[in-house]
Amino acid sequence: MKKAIAFMLVITAIITSVQAQWTTLNSGTNEDLYAVRFSDLNNGLVTGYHGIILKTDDAGITWDSIPSGTGTSLNSVVYTNSSTAFVAGYDGTILKSADGGSTWNNMNTGIFKHLTSVYFTDANTGYAAGESGEIIKTTDAGVTWSEQTSGVSDYLHAIYFTSTDTGYMAGNLGSIIKTTNGGQTWTLQNSGTTSSLYSLYFLNSETGYAVSYYGEIFKTNNGGTTWTSLSSGIFTPLTSVFFSGNNTGYTVGATGTILYTDNAGSTWSQQNSGSGEVLQAVYFHNAQTGYCVGQHGTILKTINGGLSDIEESGINAMSMWPNPASDAINIEYPESSNNTIRIFATDGTLVMAKSNLGPAFEIDISGLCNGMYFIELNGSGIFNKAIVVH
Repeated sequence: MKKAIAFMLVITAIITSVQAQWTTLNSGTNEDLYAVRFSDLNNGLVTGYHGIILKTDDAGITWDSIPSGTGTSLNSVVYTNSSTAFVAGYDGTILKSADGGSTWNNMNTGIFKHLTSVYFTDANTGYAAGESGEIIKTTDAGVTWSEQTSGVSDYLHAIYFTSTDTGYMAGNLGSIIKTTNGGQTWTLQNSGTTSSLYSLYFLNSETGYAVSYYGEIFKTNNGGTTWTSLSSGIFTPLTSVFFSGNNTGYTVGATGTILYTDNAGSTWSQQNSGSGEVLQAVYFHNAQTGYCVGQHGTILKTINGGLSDIEESGINAMSMWPNPASDAINIEYPESSNNTIRIFATDGTLVMAKSNLGPAFEIDISGLCNGMYFIELNGSGIFNKAIVVH
């Protein structure tokens, strides 16, 4: 019953707001959410305030609240494989799951400082960082942790490694530190800013991005030796950055801000998130399927890279009925006599494709399982609408 109700809430949100570039999912909580990761298209984890851990096995249609065993803020989550995941939080908390997030064990870090980020370079080697420049490292899959000397005393908010030995951390007052020897030593980089940096993402050993509290976006093309300020066009705090391809990237922040680039950061445009909440994290599992999480239980999803769901031209838009449907749907698009239809499941899987369709036609959907789908019509333009099969 819980999943059925949550599913229908998702459907209602999509049908009543089909022009939104991102769909609001029902998280089942009002707690602030700080991090999101997926191990595959269906299985994902979200962490947040008061020790909350949410788990989905149906691509975000429903979320189950999982006991974490702690009431502290859980700020970062990472998978090392489909079964093993780690979470970092306040008071030196590191949690580990060996069953995909269904159960969690509290690991002994030996510290009590707040941790804001966790990152693993392989199944055994991981790092966590946070308050007062604290860095801890494990080489035995989280069983034991040892402290490293960061050389900074400011909060560290983000970690990213480009290889086994080479990694970066970013934090308050524009701090970016780099290691080339697995954290034995860390060197302060010249970020060019004194703003707090909240997130890092590297495409390769040379090219990386960082975002700041004042809406700044920085890019390096030489492994962090120098950082160049890019024009974001905003002054809104940015909290997270993620690239789904060499040129395609996203950064999110306060007031529901989502910025998008398709030219490696040269220009950024705003996408319609449909939310006014602070967005704390963005993550893409592939080029099309992405998630954002934020304040008051906000979880957003896109299955088309956040691009417009509907781009109407002329006075005649795509019409589709009935919706919900069970056996067949009727579609009209008079502006084209040669239309192509593709139907996608919520995880982005293509489940049906038909071409050479006229301006009005019927599609047999009796072979589809009950659930939500997205229909893409390609005629004189590209149109997308949500359909519920029941």
